[in-house]
Amino acid sequence: MSRLASLARHAAPCPTLRTLHRPAIALATRPTTTRHFAAADRTTNPATTSTKSTKPNAPATTTNAAATAAPDHRAIGHAQQLFTFHALSPGSAFFLPHGTHIVHTLMDLMRRQYRRFGYREVITPLLYKRALWQVSGHWENYKDDMFAVLPGNGDHQHDVHAAGAAEDAVATEDRHDGCAHHAHAALAGDESGLYGLKPMNCPGHCLLFKNTRVSHKDLPMRLADFSPLHRNEASGALSGLTRVRRFHQDDAHIFCTRDQIAAEIASALRMVDEVYALFGFPAWEYTLATRPDAFLGEAQDWDHAEAALRDVLDNLPANKAAMEAGKGRVWQEAEGDGAFYGPKIDVRVKDASGRSHQTATIQLDFQLPRRFELTYERADNSVDTPVIVHRAVLGSVERMFAILAEHYHGKWPFWLSPRQVMVVPVHEGAELVAYANKVKRILAMQDYLDTTVSTPWHADPHVASSTSRSRRSPLAVDVDVSGHTLNRKIRQAQQNAWNYVVVVGDREMAEGKVNLRASWENQREATFARLELFPAVGRAGAERAIPLAALPDVLEMLGEPFVEAALRGQA
Repeated sequence: MSRLASLARHAAPCPTLRTLHRPAIALATRPTTTRHFAAADRTTNPATTSTKSTKPNAPATTTNAAATAAPDHRAIGHAQQLFTFHALSPGSAFFLPHGTHIVHTLMDLMRRQYRRFGYREVITPLLYKRALWQVSGHWENYKDDMFAVLPGNGDHQHDVHAAGAAEDAVATEDRHDGCAHHAHAALAGDESGLYGLKPMNCPGHCLLFKNTRVSHKDLPMRLADFSPLHRNEASGALSGLTRVRRFHQDDAHIFCTRDQIAAEIASALRMVDEVYALFGFPAWEYTLATRPDAFLGEAQDWDHAEAALRDVLDNLPANKAAMEAGKGRVWQEAEGDGAFYGPKIDVRVKDASGRSHQTATIQLDFQLPRRFELTYERADNSVDTPVIVHRAVLGSVERMFAILAEHYHGKWPFWLSPRQVMVVPVHEGAELVAYANKVKRILAMQDYLDTTVSTPWHADPHVASSTSRSRRSPLAVDVDVSGHTLNRKIRQAQQNAWNYVVVVGDREMAEGKVNLRASWENQREATFARLELFPAVGRAGAERAIPLAALPDVLEMLGEPFVEAALRGQA
């Protein structure tokens, strides 16, 4: 058996299998050690400082005593009607409309980042012939974690195991002759064999690269993919959105030269920093996992890659600041804990309750390009093999959904919230209800050509509109015509996690205004401070009297600046 085949029997080439749902099999035969470096804001709580474990079954989330009272995302999901599950599709979430809004908003956030950082999004198949997984090595190592599919040819005389045994015989015979790739090519023409639902995107992206003539001028090639993935988790291990069988990733693969590794890793870490700062995580930590005893490739390639990663981590702004202050490095090194195909950087975030979660991963891969015989043309017309950087910022979108639900305690920030504005008429008179619905249409952009918002609403030259209407996003808005009292309507809107309540009465209707209320106490002070930027906005106690024509711009200003201004302005 070749060295490559021997190594492939002990670990999967997918970088995200370990970090998202199922731990990878440890390769190193010697005990691994972890070197910790002081972080500027790190506490001595062992539950938060010992977040990195070299044990293969280390949990992706750690807890401490302060986190015991933290909310459960499953309870939040049920109370806010975000998602549900059904016994007929275990481990696969049913996202309800409000939950779907959050999922799409997270994906849209990453798509805007992709445009800024030079990624191109692709859509790849969910189902591949077994030959693909044999080339990648996943079938040999992780077929029990995959869903195998047989074509429905009518008589169903052959079950999955029988079909698999037949293909194994062909592939094994040819592999002994040193031509496994050709055996897989032959099997690819057989329509009667096994298929597999993809548990990761990297093999499909390798096919895209291989089917394209690539020059060094085309590198780095950054491919991103949100296609759903399936992994056959044990039923007893399924847990809400944190451990599922069907999920999505903000998955990307960067095909680059060795000289481009450092710049691509630095760019990926910059994206991580921007997104996690937007989420409001109080802290996150980086761990560099280095070459294990059993590894693929040449030692000098590993040394070069690890040196590049150390240099990138050392040059992080937070690390430079900590070093200048004499507080030590803000990242740690897990010696020998890398995957056999390349070193990696894992990221752990700390949520508002003090719990630590492993989320993002950035991994170098020397194996898959060789397995798929990927090449690019160099400047001297010779060919070389690229390196793959596997990169996920959110990780599993479903799992990040769960982390954020608990991090925010169900009080979603305005830019991400599925319940942004509730319009509340003080009574159910026909004219007032019509006015309330007009407010809804304007905010939801259902009445795009409405003349009341087609012209600038203020005359102050120092206060410009936050964005043109053509670039504004529709808001998630509803109208309460339940017939309850005003106080009860407002209280229910707050309990149901609506960010803002817009109150309209006869006076507001006559003057073409609305009253704006922030639902949560800690939101009101910031709201009023931002509203000072709008001289035309009056004040009425705990409310703000706002011209209806100004309301879209006011809410745009009150939205998360990173998404609503900086990010969208650069998209």
